[in-house]
Amino acid sequence: MHKIFLFLFFCFLLGNGYAQDTAAWSNPLNVQFGDPYILRTGSGKYYMYGTGAGADNGFVAYSSDDLINWKREGQVYYGNNKNGWGEHSYWAPEVYERNGKYYLFYSAQWKENPGKELENFKIGVAVADQPTGPFIDLQNKPVFNPDYPIIDANVLFAEDGRTYLYYSRCCYKHSVESEVARWAKDKGWFNEIEESWVYGVEMKPDFSGVIGEPVLLLRPPVKMNDPQAGWESRSVTSKEVNRRWTEGSFIFKKGDTYYMMYSANYFGGQNYAVGYATSKSPLGPFTKAANNPVLQKNTASGGIVTGTGHNSITYAPDGKTMLCVYHGRTSKTGDERVVFIDKMKVKDGILTVEGPTTGKQQLATTQNPLLADPTIFFNDGKYYLYGTAGRGMDSGFKAYSSDDKINWKEEGFVLRKGESYGDKGFWAPQVFKHQGKFYMAYTANEHIAIASADSPLGPFTQKEQKPLEAPVRMIDPFVYFDHSGKIYLYHVRLQDGNRIFVAELDKTLSNIDAATVKECINASLPWEDTQNVEWKVAEGPTVFRWKGWYYMIYSANDFRNPDYAIGYAIAPGPTGPWKKSGTGPIISQKNIGLNGTGHGDILWNTGGNPFYVFHVHASDAKVSPRRTAIIELSFIKNKGKADPLYALPKTFRLLNE
Repeated sequence: MHKIFLFLFFCFLLGNGYAQDTAAWSNPLNVQFGDPYILRTGSGKYYMYGTGAGADNGFVAYSSDDLINWKREGQVYYGNNKNGWGEHSYWAPEVYERNGKYYLFYSAQWKENPGKELENFKIGVAVADQPTGPFIDLQNKPVFNPDYPIIDANVLFAEDGRTYLYYSRCCYKHSVESEVARWAKDKGWFNEIEESWVYGVEMKPDFSGVIGEPVLLLRPPVKMNDPQAGWESRSVTSKEVNRRWTEGSFIFKKGDTYYMMYSANYFGGQNYAVGYATSKSPLGPFTKAANNPVLQKNTASGGIVTGTGHNSITYAPDGKTMLCVYHGRTSKTGDERVVFIDKMKVKDGILTVEGPTTGKQQLATTQNPLLADPTIFFNDGKYYLYGTAGRGMDSGFKAYSSDDKINWKEEGFVLRKGESYGDKGFWAPQVFKHQGKFYMAYTANEHIAIASADSPLGPFTQKEQKPLEAPVRMIDPFVYFDHSGKIYLYHVRLQDGNRIFVAELDKTLSNIDAATVKECINASLPWEDTQNVEWKVAEGPTVFRWKGWYYMIYSANDFRNPDYAIGYAIAPGPTGPWKKSGTGPIISQKNIGLNGTGHGDILWNTGGNPFYVFHVHASDAKVSPRRTAIIELSFIKNKGKADPLYALPKTFRLLNE
């Protein structure tokens, strides 16, 4: 039986915050990867891949919701899959999300080796439906064979639709004449110096091969007086090994400039370090930066980190803070490579990394307002966001404003307890403009009230603080102004479950016409009650008209249920009869990848395209604080009938991203 005190108690426990607290992680992470790479999926979840960590001829993965707490997902790629072409030395995986699939690029020793070369490394690509695999090679051979060993694949999906593959030619049997080589030979240290070089080449769109010939992009300096020679030649000048490396490239574009980060020196030694080069074209020419190296050992300044290198880049949950992900060693970890994450930035064309660091590091505070039951109101060129604010749900409603739906400014309380009806449980607001004034329909004390203001930022007040009169508890209001001139209140009545009703409102927005109350929807389909509960839930209605048909978007299941999801129904008129979509929910954990997708509102952009703002759970393990998200909707043309409505998962993003 639905108990109000239990419901409010759970809401208190699971309430949402206003903004995510500043979070910290500790360097190094407890992940024993070399060559770490972090994928941030469209759903906002992070997956880390790398070399080692106990993988058996393949790769393991870790997952995280926040870059702080990492869960081992097990081995996601095995070299002996049905199309596997490698035999050992599985290194440097990178995973990319493309067109609903996940593609893993990696290096391995090719078993087709008639010359029995010690280094016969090539690059392959495998595909999976999930970031946790299982990944299966696209073909039973490498992407291509340049007739020399190659490693460290990195991929760029350019704005013009082209795809580029970057890799490192190995040092193996690649001796190169240079002043550094002559210097080392004159000292009697090494007879020759082998070098690895970074190349780039256009790749076929299906990743089955390359287009054209590879282009040399980066190599160690030839002359001793080259500004880069000192740091890039330390493996030789320290008498460590007769090789100079340029490897582990990672390319990204910022503004009109391509930045390529790369690692130099022996990966197994203390001098491994990171620099970068810039270009105006994906295939160069690249110019190495004057402030190289940007990441190197810190033992000279009293630190304990050495061997820093082979980095990738990801972004913090705020969607803005750049993070350099790399491996290194400490005096405690010895020869074991472990993962570090440090902040980095590009300012005025100069790239810097704030590392290496050890101990606790602060993540940027996300600007996501973290509202449940959100609604966005557009007025005079500005967006206003409102919603249920968890810990503040007994104080009223705050608003956030934005010019672009990305950067949000907190505007403070726009409806306060004491200035309008209610003293607890302020939920699910809707803001609209009517006859020159702004109105907020909202829930408080499990009743519905409507307050007014002269601005979208309030203050929303009532002269007479009272709810709309009704014989039952009501929540989740949505006021709809029909082209007929009638005003309808769609809402949820708490009677034998959460059920969606409609009734006419009078012109003053103060009274419900009891004679017009009519039930629209209740939870009756399997997807609407996945836990087979007694108190079934259909709630959060939003109504709009499209090509003469009325559409109602609604949510079903308890909001705490991971299967909380969003569906829709269609009717020929504003009061029904409503026919639910036969395709199931249009937004759910199945197509978004996050739990608790539900209860939002529709927003039409200036081009007439619909978007839906809604909330998702904090993580797979926690309901709160619920995060605010947005997704684009679309229609399938259906001549003579109502157009089916669907969501575009690729457009999903948390509201701060």
